[in-house]
Amino acid sequence: MTQKCLPLLRWAGSKKRQFGSISKIFPNSYNSYAEPFAGSAAFAFCLGTNKAILNDINVDLTSFYHDVTNDPKGFYKKFSDIPRGEKSYYEIRSLFNNDKKRDDRSVLFYYLNRNCFNGIHRLNKRGEFNVPFSSSRVSSYLSEEQFLRSVEVVRSAKIYSLDFEEFCDNSLGRGDFVFIDPPYYSAERIFNEYNIKPFDREDFSRLEELLVRLNRKGVRFLLSFPEVPESLELASVWNSSCVPVRRTIASDPAKRRVSNELLIRNYAV
Repeated sequence: MTQKCLPLLRWAGSKKRQFGSISKIFPNSYNSYAEPFAGSAAFAFCLGTNKAILNDINVDLTSFYHDVTNDPKGFYKKFSDIPRGEKSYYEIRSLFNNDKKRDDRSVLFYYLNRNCFNGIHRLNKRGEFNVPFSSSRVSSYLSEEQFLRSVEVVRSAKIYSLDFEEFCDNSLGRGDFVFIDPPYYSAERIFNEYNIKPFDREDFSRLEELLVRLNRKGVRFLLSFPEVPESLELASVWNSSCVPVRRTIASDPAKRRVSNELLIRNYAV
């Protein structure tokens, strides 16, 4: 177990604020901790685990996690040397979209993440990052000390960029624990341009079948999903509980409502 630290990234839909309540129903012990939809992997950083297995289909995200461990101090200096402001932001966004083979692409990715609106990662149909600059509500950067401490969690983790089903079938084994937090809603999707292909109803059906296979091979899972007809049906099959979650993606603060999130698992607490 390494020291608990802060996530490197801001990420829309992150459950960081709910870690205290959700982690109460984590298994008492397990071999490796895994996330097939990692995003900012907030829980891995909160746990400070040195046995994390992280996966995300977003190649820019996983490339960042790989690249940041090569020379963390040099990476942080390149990132922090970029002026923080609207003009610089759009210049960096243009460079990021127009030259996908840049050696410093992960530095640009990190800069955009720390300065974009609400930590959203959104692509248009051409695969271009199109989130606007956030002129307000942007958190301060991690200090170099905090950054370097967080990089150690990534350094000790196994990082993959696979389809969630392939990842879970091939990378997890008996005694592992997987926290499954898909980035999209099925019935009431509010944000679906995370990647060229959004998570949809067909993917949810694949997820349902995957849970059965994970259970058969002795992997404990905890699925977090909005309370919609699909998840309510699934909750009737497995153990489940409910927690309130505030949605933070909407641009209008009045629409950032509190709604129920189902926690579906194959073990008792």
